[in-house]
Amino acid sequence: MSLTIISLLIAFAGYSVQNISQASQNIGFLKMKENRKMGIIIWGTATIGTGLSTLILLAAVSLGQVSLVGAMAGTGLVSMSVYSRFVMK
Repeated sequence: MSLTIISLLIAFAGYSVQNISQASQNIGFLKMKENRKMGIIIWGTATIGTGLSTLILLAAVSLGQVSLVGAMAGTGLVSMSVYSRFVMK
């Protein structure tokens, strides 16, 4: 498999983690109203995931071109849609 395809797959994973983490931050924020401790744990974990996505995208850029990785930014929305459907309902 070429480095370009690997870079695109890693970029997809990075943007998916980013968007799912952002949705999970919202879940954690809303959960804080019911159970503050659980909401903070969910929100904090999701915030770490958002930061981790930056490192994943850095790995994608190190293997491929910035223009290709940047063009993949919208692909994480597909993962977030699936996540929202089954987790957030």
